[in-house]
Order: sequence, then C-alpha cells, then structure tokens
Amino acid sequence: MNNAPFVTVADHWMDLSTAADYAGVTYCTLVDAVTHREVRATTTHPQRPGDWMVPAIDVESWSEHAVNGLGRDRSAALASRV
Repeated sequence: MNNAPFVTVADHWMDLSTAADYAGVTYCTLVDAVTHREVRATTTHPQRPGDWMVPAIDVESWSEHAVNGLGRDRSAALASRV
C-alpha cells in the first residue's frame, strides 16, 4: 500500500485503475472486490457517467482489512479460476 498521506474526504471518488494503484493491488483484484460487494462502486458519478467509481474511504478501509491466504492481492487466485 502507498504510504503517502491520504486525505479521506467523503466526496473523493476514484476510478478503478487509480484505486487499485493506491491500494497496491491489481485492477482485477479490485474489480473482484467490487463485484463481491467488498467495496462500494457506482457508474452514476456526475462527473464520470458510465465509469466505475469507488469512494476513496472505502478503498482505504478495504485495503487495510482485506486479507486472505494470498495476502491482499488476489490476482494469482483469480487467474487460477480461468
């Protein structure tokens, strides 16, 4: 995870690519978290209609607590499902 200071503003939203970089996981891992409802997401953000956007505070919380046998990044497990 990025150790840079992070401002947790309720109105701060990120696209999935930016959020994955911030959390230190692959894009696929974050998509998996969104589809399993571990992270809230919307496609109706007024400034980015149609793009998946996630609240920064949710990504921060998820990245601190999402732990499984492979650690935070589940890309290896996701690839093995294909």
